[in-house]
Amino acid sequence: DRSMRRGDPLARFWILALAPLFVLPLGLATFAPGPMSAMFLVALGPTAVAAIGTTMLALLQSTVPADMRGIAVALTGFVNTFLAAALGPLLISVLTEHVFHDLTRVGWSITVVVVPSLL
Repeated sequence: DRSMRRGDPLARFWILALAPLFVLPLGLATFAPGPMSAMFLVALGPTAVAAIGTTMLALLQSTVPADMRGIAVALTGFVNTFLAAALGPLLISVLTEHVFHDLTRVGWSITVVVVPSLL
């Protein structure tokens, strides 16, 4: 990519540092004023997450020694999947039922879980 051709491998760190700031509004989709704006924000999510994910994998490939790259990518995928798939829904349900004590406040629970996870 351009950062490596310029001889600036730290440019990928900047992408990973700044990208969550652009993704942050996506976590607020539960408070969108209408269904179209909410769908727009939700549709942008996978695009932003894919950009961050591919940058992370490229950063791993350029920083980890060659004999450890497969393990680094596998561990990163495992940890990300475990945190998102296992803990995400669990935390949302615990917040909804035990913190907010109101099933109609699931939007707040989603926001409380999603926004910090994007940072």
